[in-house]
Amino acid sequence: ANALRAGLAMAAAAALLQAVVAIALVGLLAGLLNLTAARMTGVTQAVEIASFAAVALLGAGLLWSKARALAARLVPGAIRHDHPDGAPCGPGCGHGHLPPPAAARGWRSAAAAVLAAGMRPCSGAILVLVFSLSLGLFGTGIAAVLAMAAGTALTTGALAALAVLAKGTALRLA
Repeated sequence: ANALRAGLAMAAAAALLQAVVAIALVGLLAGLLNLTAARMTGVTQAVEIASFAAVALLGAGLLWSKARALAARLVPGAIRHDHPDGAPCGPGCGHGHLPPPAAARGWRSAAAAVLAAGMRPCSGAILVLVFSLSLGLFGTGIAAVLAMAAGTALTTGALAALAVLAKGTALRLA
């Protein structure tokens, strides 16, 4: 239940952040800097590349963490740790070497994932905002982008729920 709530909250936060970034970017570029649509596209592409790099770094960090945990399970003693009484972990100690789920998914990890996914403005939202701005209907464009964010949150939330339920089923079967 906690994992499901966290997944849904992360999906909603990332979708909303993505919409807010798109609105802020177009508003800033058009309003303060008076950039044309073509120039906005170039700036948006630079922001997208930075976001892709952040997602790649987050993925590399997760991969490293999971690879270490797998190595600890497959090769006893590969990653040494001590028990609370100070004795090293020996063969057949009888406990898992992975951190508990709550420790593995802290708020910092969730916030990093939301930021990495949400800081890249949606190219469709940029298109809608630039078009609505050119028609003098920027408020309507903002409403449309927020509606798009709600749809994204519902879709990714459904996928998160499916992943949580599939994991629970897989663990029960194993």
